[in-house]
Amino acid sequence: MAAQAHLQVEAYHLEVLNHNFRDWDHVRFPQPFFASSTVIIETFEPGRIITEIIDRFDSQAATLEDDTRGYDLMPLELSKFLLTSGLAVYMKMLLVDNLMHADLHPGNIMFDLGPVSQTSKQQAITLVDAGMVAQLSDAESANFIGLIICLGEGDGRRAAEFALKFSSNNQNMEPKRREAFIDGMEAMFAVKCRGYGTNVNAGNVLRGVLSLINDHHIRIEANYATLVINVLCIESMGHSLCPSYNLLDASKPLLRTYQRICFEKDGLTPRRDPRFLKKVRQIMPIMYRRKDRRDAIFFKKIENQRRAKAFADRQKEMQK
Repeated sequence: MAAQAHLQVEAYHLEVLNHNFRDWDHVRFPQPFFASSTVIIETFEPGRIITEIIDRFDSQAATLEDDTRGYDLMPLELSKFLLTSGLAVYMKMLLVDNLMHADLHPGNIMFDLGPVSQTSKQQAITLVDAGMVAQLSDAESANFIGLIICLGEGDGRRAAEFALKFSSNNQNMEPKRREAFIDGMEAMFAVKCRGYGTNVNAGNVLRGVLSLINDHHIRIEANYATLVINVLCIESMGHSLCPSYNLLDASKPLLRTYQRICFEKDGLTPRRDPRFLKKVRQIMPIMYRRKDRRDAIFFKKIENQRRAKAFADRQKEMQK
């Protein structure tokens, strides 16, 4: 919290985040002009906070007499852009940058439609309030990514091994306590997390992980807590925008690529050579394009479902 209150630190974070996303036209951060310990002057960024957008459509849905939800009324292109952009930003911060905006709730993300030309709309999201940022060590990054990869693989035992690395104090744990925690993770995964393609709710699984960590008195360091909370924020935003969009499945191309390059064949041991991370940085744009194609197919199905429902509703009205 002390770092958050020191506005020169926030200005520095903004400069680094702007640099990291300099090639992403649809992602912005305010640009700082001046900062002292108590004052920061930065660019004005146009847009509407995502929570306001969600609340607007939820309010419209509440006036209807059927089971329509706010996300049913939201234009599909809008929900697609907000959701896929938010997830893409999180994954880049985690997999490539090792620098994580530590407060990624929808109230800190704005949407700007931008100027409309004859050919395109220059949509963008702007992330604000960079007072809290988690600078991840290579070990922290590898351990948390390893945990997320285990969610995709449905592997509770390996997930427990990564969770136990969330604090060096856990290395001296009594074998009996250690096995009890691992057994608990395996049991929880058997019920809630069977891997890619099984509609895993990553937020619920991570809540289960935190519950087991608490029950077994496992220690975790602050950056890991930040990473978990951000996943919960993105998951909550996703549920409000498009509940059928599965964050874990959508991230599969990125996670599988990182796993193949940055982990040994045992899936548990990170490769320490920085050349592997450099390779990830080089190949990730290709993986993002693959993810974009998968997203396009998914949202096309949603669009077709909406059209079919609208047609069926019109048919019912005509028969009355």
